[in-house]
Amino acid sequence: LGMIHIRDIIQNELSHKSQNLDTFVKPLILVPENISISKVLVMMNKERSHTALVVDEYGGTAGILTMEDIMEEIIGEIKSEHEEDSYKKLAENIYEFQGRCDIETVEEMLVINYDEDLEQVTIGGYVFNLLGRLPIVGDRIEDELCYYEVKKMDGNSIERVKVVKKTNKDEE
Repeated sequence: LGMIHIRDIIQNELSHKSQNLDTFVKPLILVPENISISKVLVMMNKERSHTALVVDEYGGTAGILTMEDIMEEIIGEIKSEHEEDSYKKLAENIYEFQGRCDIETVEEMLVINYDEDLEQVTIGGYVFNLLGRLPIVGDRIEDELCYYEVKKMDGNSIERVKVVKKTNKDEE
């Protein structure tokens, strides 16, 4: 059991050598799911590994833990230079959000509160559910709090959505 870094495969292809995948397999650190993050961090540093396989009590895979995951838990979200901002303020009470932006962020930015029993965790999922069908770019819908417009799609999921908070002026 191990992992292969895509960089090694690309270098192999560029060098025109035909090495088996076995050559590139790096062992994974196996950690139980109830271990503390600080212990995993020590293990990763000791083994010079950036990835650990988390196993459950039955020996099954519970997940993969990366050094980036640990750092994000400690110091907050680490943004890649290639990642778009999860939201952009366009004007007062008007934002454009990535579809995968969590509902809590939308609530914070617009100072609103969605229903506590809301099943969707992302704004894209929420708008998808409001529409009740597969969205297309340009779809518009509203609820009691905001107006929503689908700005960009990625396959069947909403990639960007414009959200306009309703104000008292809207109701006059």
